[in-house]
Amino acid sequence: MRYFFSKSAAQITLEGNPASHHIEESVNGVVSLVKDRKQIIQPEEIQVIETALRNHAKGNNYRVSAKGK
Repeated sequence: MRYFFSKSAAQITLEGNPASHHIEESVNGVVSLVKDRKQIIQPEEIQVIETALRNHAKGNNYRVSAKGK
């Protein structure tokens, strides 16, 4: 099955995401339906990095994203 994203309402819409998938937006603005993966990096570790970026002078230029390994 193929899924599409649109700014306007389509004829057929989903009421939610398929099981074990989530919607993700790239830095270029491309929206995708992505299969959930087991995270090796823990949420606490991601929080430490996000905190460091908030305190960095140019931290707004970066986004934290953990994928796979």
